[in-house]
Amino acid sequence: MSDERLEWHLQNWARWYYAPAIRLGYPRRTSGLISGASNDFDDLADAAANRLAVSCNAIIGDLVPAQFCALSCEYLHAVWRFPRDNKAKSLSLAKNRIKEGLERRGIP
Repeated sequence: MSDERLEWHLQNWARWYYAPAIRLGYPRRTSGLISGASNDFDDLADAAANRLAVSCNAIIGDLVPAQFCALSCEYLHAVWRFPRDNKAKSLSLAKNRIKEGLERRGIP
C-alpha cells in the first residue's frame, strides 16, 4: 500500500469520525420519486467509504494509547498528552500498524 493511499484512508477515517450520526435537515431527494432498488453513484461511494472507515477504526482501536494519541493529534486535532514519548515516532509506528492491518484485511 502506498503512503498516499494510507493517507486517504486516514483522512477518510477522520471525516467519518466527525460525521454526525443523525442527519438533520431535509433529505437530498424526495422519497416519493425514488425506487428502493437502486442507488446513485454518490450513495454507493459514500457507503463504500463508510465501510472502509469502520474497518480503519477497528484497526485504530487496537493501537497502544501513545500511538492512538499521536494519530488523534495529527488527524483529529487533539492535544498530545504523552510528554515522555516522541510524537513523530508514535505516529510513524501507528501508520505502520494501520497499513499492516489494512493489508491483512485485503483493503487496497
